[in-house]
Amino acid sequence: MPAKVESFWSMGLVPAGDGNSKNAILLPLDHRHRRTAGTHLGRAANALSTPNGWTITTCDPRPTMLKSLIAALALLAASHTWSAGFLEHEVYFSEADIQAQVDKNGPLQKSYGNGTIVVALRDAPRIRLGEPTGQVSIAARLHIALLGQPPVPVDVVGTAGLRYDDRNKAFFLDQPVARSVTSAALAREAEPLVLQAVSQLMGSYFRSQPVHVLREDGSEQERAARWLLRSIRIEPGRVAAILSPV
Repeated sequence: MPAKVESFWSMGLVPAGDGNSKNAILLPLDHRHRRTAGTHLGRAANALSTPNGWTITTCDPRPTMLKSLIAALALLAASHTWSAGFLEHEVYFSEADIQAQVDKNGPLQKSYGNGTIVVALRDAPRIRLGEPTGQVSIAARLHIALLGQPPVPVDVVGTAGLRYDDRNKAFFLDQPVARSVTSAALAREAEPLVLQAVSQLMGSYFRSQPVHVLREDGSEQERAARWLLRSIRIEPGRVAAILSPV
């Protein structure tokens, strides 16, 4: 036992308080409130036993993030589904999870060529995972105006990859590209220009709009993924996230 603590016992006093000497309270030994190890003011506590059978609690501050990390590791330890990699675990996010976030993203309008073509996305695109294999397919209806004419509806189909941004704890579509545009009101000779403009719009839109965010107050697997996600893989109808503590 440290000399300072021993001196308290020799005087028949027991230190109590928040663990800081300047704020400590000295209680008589015949005081019946036994100090026990536990949590004090939201901080993890350590116990120091004494010859008299008393216990002094000392506080050890822990960052809030440590609690989240411990919870994430606990999820891994409790799981029985492991991948071939040592200490790797997979969790999944469904196509519905991805679409729900896309539906929350707002509309977008862009002008190209000094107003030669104006492209507007008014409604959320539809997302399909794993079509084609290992990619995301995007279907959207845009409204496109050429040379100041009234906008016409154009159906667009595109593809993209998927990337994880650890700083934002979110998934983003990666390098989306328009593959085809279809409209009864669109002249065939205008299609290459429209296709290029639509690809630029898609890139601009999905560069800043996540398709899924791992929330700190979300499910257990979301909280675990915030700390332990190492890579992602697109599968039919879902995204597989590989978690590992190493």
